[in-house]
Amino acid sequence: MAVEGLLQKLAFRVSLACSLTASVFKPEIRQHLRDVGVLLSRGARREERAEKRAWAAELDNRQNCRRVPAVLNEWDAAAYLGLRPWVLMRLRRAGRGPTYFRADRWTFCRYAVEELDNWKAARAGE
Repeated sequence: MAVEGLLQKLAFRVSLACSLTASVFKPEIRQHLRDVGVLLSRGARREERAEKRAWAAELDNRQNCRRVPAVLNEWDAAAYLGLRPWVLMRLRRAGRGPTYFRADRWTFCRYAVEELDNWKAARAGE
């Protein structure tokens, strides 16, 4: 009987803690709720909110970061460099463009992103 009474008191206190603000409780009840982990102190609540914000910001950054494939076709490479596709074609034919490769004679040109970055850096230095 005594155990059931304690459980009922604890359940009542927990339900009060969930439904009302902490300032309603007497100090000893607030301390008891902190001890059992139902009620958090201001600092703990602040830390918990800061952790949630940091996690949300990290998740947002991960979702918004642009992923660039390692190899690009002519049109994507031109867009990556900020050029028009026919300008990149003319540079390639003149031998002044970035290094490219083809799987065989009849396939399209492909550009490695690293080579595009190197070419862009070298061209910026000129």
